[in-house]
Amino acid sequence: DDEDDDDDDASEEQKTASNMANAHGQLLQNSTSMAVVEDELLTDMDYDDEEQETTKWKKKKKHQTVDYSVGKRLDVLDASYHWYSAKIVDIDVFAQKAFLIKYDGFDERWNEWIPFAQQYRTALHTTKSLGHGKTEGGVHCLMATAYGTSRAGRALRDAFDASSSTELMDVDVLMSGWLWKKGNWNKNWKKRWCVLRNDGNLYYYAHDQVALAQFKGFVALGNIRKICAVQSNQARFTFDIETPSRTFNFAGFTDAEVTDWLSVIECLMSNSLDSIVPTTYDRDGDRESSVSMSMNGGGARRVSQIKAANGGGGGADVAVVGRHKRGNSVIDRLLNKANT
Repeated sequence: DDEDDDDDDASEEQKTASNMANAHGQLLQNSTSMAVVEDELLTDMDYDDEEQETTKWKKKKKHQTVDYSVGKRLDVLDASYHWYSAKIVDIDVFAQKAFLIKYDGFDERWNEWIPFAQQYRTALHTTKSLGHGKTEGGVHCLMATAYGTSRAGRALRDAFDASSSTELMDVDVLMSGWLWKKGNWNKNWKKRWCVLRNDGNLYYYAHDQVALAQFKGFVALGNIRKICAVQSNQARFTFDIETPSRTFNFAGFTDAEVTDWLSVIECLMSNSLDSIVPTTYDRDGDRESSVSMSMNGGGARRVSQIKAANGGGGGADVAVVGRHKRGNSVIDRLLNKANT
């Protein structure tokens, strides 16, 4: 009997142990399930946070995009390659395929239709012009680039400073920065350090610590037939430089960088360094000056006409190319912008 009782006790102990083991296993299974659910919840939370951040980023980027609506303010690059503060006063989607802008401080006769295809001539308000209108005289495109406002661009700023003896032709580097470049044969996009020098060539290098002779290649500005922003499925912020021998494909890291490169290259295609006039020119009043661009082949010729003070009666129009350096107010504001 005792043995039977012992067997019964053992049997009971085995049942109890088995039940405890099952309960423990169930607990482990439940814990594992809870951990999986918790991980899934955390993943969902992380995804939601990422999605919210992405949404915020998109909203921020959207906020920083130029609004091409009537009444909106923006910066516009005019025919003399100066950035001016302006306002959109009309839009013609069908006939003109352009928007009409009015430059700040100038009367309506100087309003200009900007084609949609030339949106690189526009920028967020005050980012290029610093809010300058007729009174301040605008900001030359060479001065308005990221390079022009950086420490590396000090010599360039000195060339625009009336108190400096530095001439623009003495400045070796007019612009530099990283760009993506598509290969001519293998079609791969590679990062290249691009330098626009005063000899009229755009050099590109494998790295930014370079000597002049180490370039991978160059584009002669005098050979450029066409330069334009393009749409590409392979890269964002792309632009092409077309020459008689080939088409160079470049891409910036931001839309603002493309605007800088297009405006400066087009300016130097159209003007020699000694003919660039960073001057405040009066568009109306007793003495008027107008800037017109007459296209000749792939380039452009800059002509500035000054009319006689007597209203044009009896006075001959004289074509001039002046040289007048801007005062220090623009320099100071650009330096303040670079330091912030």
